[in-house]
Amino acid sequence: MKKFIFLLSLLLFLTACPAPQAPPPGKLPPTQRVPSTAEEAYYKGLENLNRGNFESAIQFFNLAIQKNPKYAKAFQGLGDAYAAQEKYELAEKNYLEALELDPRSLPTFLGLGSVQVKQGNREKALETYRKALEISPQNPVVLNRLKALQSTDFDVHFQKGLELKQQGQLDAALEEFQAAQRSSPQQVGPLVEIGYIFLEKQDYEEAEKYFQRALAMNPEFVFALLGAGRVRLAKGDREKAREYFEKVLGLDPENKQAREFMEKLQGSASTAKPVPKEYQDIATREAITRSDLAVLILIGLDLEEKIQASPELASTYRVQPISDIAGHPAKSYIVKVTAYGLMEVFPDHTFQPDEVVTRGELAATIDRIFKAFSKPLTMVPTPTHETSFKDVLPENIYYQAVVSVSQAGIMNGASDSEFGLDKPVSGSEAMEIIAKVKEML
Repeated sequence: MKKFIFLLSLLLFLTACPAPQAPPPGKLPPTQRVPSTAEEAYYKGLENLNRGNFESAIQFFNLAIQKNPKYAKAFQGLGDAYAAQEKYELAEKNYLEALELDPRSLPTFLGLGSVQVKQGNREKALETYRKALEISPQNPVVLNRLKALQSTDFDVHFQKGLELKQQGQLDAALEEFQAAQRSSPQQVGPLVEIGYIFLEKQDYEEAEKYFQRALAMNPEFVFALLGAGRVRLAKGDREKAREYFEKVLGLDPENKQAREFMEKLQGSASTAKPVPKEYQDIATREAITRSDLAVLILIGLDLEEKIQASPELASTYRVQPISDIAGHPAKSYIVKVTAYGLMEVFPDHTFQPDEVVTRGELAATIDRIFKAFSKPLTMVPTPTHETSFKDVLPENIYYQAVVSVSQAGIMNGASDSEFGLDKPVSGSEAMEIIAKVKEML
């Protein structure tokens, strides 16, 4: 009987002892059993994460990944655990791994956006939340985070842009307004501010593009209407400018700027000649032609008035025989500018009105204009200018003209090292250059 009782006690003792387990990766708490599946390890990690045992959670999530390298939720769990420890770079790395495996995981997008904000990568966070909205367009959590982030980013960039603009730092202000527009695309303000910066830079094409984008969003935005009117006025389109200013006065009858522009338009209406369509369209051209340049010279320089004040130039008027401009829309302009010697007629008596104007040819034409008005730009080439433009050698036919216009500040190089002799001239660039010539004559 005693022997039976001993054997029974021994059997009970052996069955009560747990079987040996495989060693876990890392140092798991001694009281925790090693999970046998990836899913079990993941839920153990989740349990520890919820209890604030972050190191244990990380070990269990790593075990889940060891058992199943494509377990997206385990990577997300690692991201959450590292984020809780403020190890944001590690958190971001694991969130991105999780999204590689499950690109539609909304919780992972939310975690990723949060750590990106903590790291100061607000534009990345905006992009992350926008991707989350593609998955769940009406998700209130994503919408609230996106709205809060956009509002903060917008205010910072927009206010900084206004400060820089007031200080005259237009390029830096432009970058801030563009950042504000990216952070909150539905806002009209940055578009208008960007438009005014391009207007001040005399880049009328870009200015008009931004004003029109603003007006597409809000057709009654007064500052956008004023900007659009000023652009059309700068391009010589008085009628369209008048329409914009009239609309401003319809919305705000006391608007001082609109009234001043309307008074100028009305005051000049009786004496100003209608600006031909050919001139209005030049600013939009990617490359001007020789006929465009003839129109620009005659109208952009107010040539008729200047000739009246310059009897010597008026006396040089000689109509040149030209064989290839019959029926051309710019014929009258070509005849006048060639008659005064401001543009050349080729030895074969052609003008080649539709040939694209290069920067070298424009430099030569400007030099020619100043000589015609007895205000030559001729300057002594310095060693600096001889080497500053690698594509303009002393033997080049445009060499002297390039030296003159660049030293006078009328034309800059296409880059720091090249003038760009053979590059075409855009309409907006040509108008800006002709405006400088007009001021100097």
